[in-house]
Amino acid sequence: MSSFTEPTAMELASLIVSKTCHDIISPVGAASSAMEMWTESNDESTREVAQTLMQKSSSHAVHKLAFVRIAYGAYGDVGGDVDLGEAKDAAEPYLTDDRTTFTWSLERMIVPKTVARLVLGLLALGKEAIPRGGALSIEGQDLTGAAKLAIRAEGAKVIIPNGAEDALSLRFGDGVHARNVHLYHLVKTAQAVGVRIEPDMSDDALTLRTIPA
Repeated sequence: MSSFTEPTAMELASLIVSKTCHDIISPVGAASSAMEMWTESNDESTREVAQTLMQKSSSHAVHKLAFVRIAYGAYGDVGGDVDLGEAKDAAEPYLTDDRTTFTWSLERMIVPKTVARLVLGLLALGKEAIPRGGALSIEGQDLTGAAKLAIRAEGAKVIIPNGAEDALSLRFGDGVHARNVHLYHLVKTAQAVGVRIEPDMSDDALTLRTIPA
């Protein structure tokens, strides 16, 4: 494990906010541009295109916000438990699109928020691993304890997201910043649950498993 300066709680919160804003700016900006297009144009076909773009971009922003609310936020009071079904409801519309299918095989139950955050963090990493789309799935057991999870990402192009391999071993050579804070948060969440994350890469799939720390 390399030595690096871990962010303070305030710095971590600031970095998470920075990353979330960065991710949300794109769809919100697209929706805003589409609104201008719709307002300024008298051409019906152009207005239809603008309306479609507004609907698509605003939906993407809403789905992203619902996802990060559980993945990074308090989701109500700090600490406590969350219905895993609510995590599923937040994950499905964010992770699926016309190129990506998603299979959720976790039992619906009340779990610690750290477990729900771990589930969503792993799924977000799995989605990053298939930039051209594919199939994403999750299964697991012992979800109220040291959760045993397996996330599998399959596709025509499968990658280990930039920095993930080092981050999963808590190696942050250039420190923690807005581009890798989600990986730092994921590793620290896994530690809070009592597990560590092991990646298994093949030609057409990346599997992320949690094992007792």
